[in-house]
Amino acid sequence: TMLEATAGRFCVGDDVTMADCCLAPQLVNARRFSVDLTAMPRIRAVDDAAASLDAFRRAHWSRQPDCPPELRASDF
Repeated sequence: TMLEATAGRFCVGDDVTMADCCLAPQLVNARRFSVDLTAMPRIRAVDDAAASLDAFRRAHWSRQPDCPPELRASDF
């Protein structure tokens, strides 16, 4: 796949790019709709690397001020 050819820690090498910013919400929704991601280890690894960054954790929809309290992340 294209990602196999370009990925390092993130989608394009070892620095965060727009590709990572676009991939992260897609995976949030994939998990929300129970998409089986087991056949996509590189995508999961990139997502894990992004999720380890504070900026990505803070940007998650469940940590936004307008998120309904019952859906808000418990560490908000």
